[in-house]
Amino acid sequence: MAMKKAGSRSVQRRQKAASSEAARELAVLLRQELPGIGVQEKFGNLSFSVGGKVFGFTRGEDAVALKLPAELVKELAEERGFEALVMGKRVMKEWVVVECGARGWRGELGLFREAKWFVSGER
Repeated sequence: MAMKKAGSRSVQRRQKAASSEAARELAVLLRQELPGIGVQEKFGNLSFSVGGKVFGFTRGEDAVALKLPAELVKELAEERGFEALVMGKRVMKEWVVVECGARGWRGELGLFREAKWFVSGER
């Protein structure tokens, strides 16, 4: 299997996602609303962390994966149609993919706060 070249479309697409206007706006919003978080670019996406532990990361231009209690992930799937994160063939039971809808990211701040609290153990 050949490795992808740095100039390949998938690499360019990932780099574009992390540097997109929407991703930058989300980073600004989270830094304002969730003091003490870290924001880094990793693997072409923005990664959000607290105390060195990742609680979320962007997926493309309009979605974010958040680490939440498994019960909440299941509830969000049933009530809002969100899906658990799938990595390869593995379903990550404590990760949910949240798409930016009509409410915008500000409308999902509660989920970002919950993810930060879940990972840090602090409320």
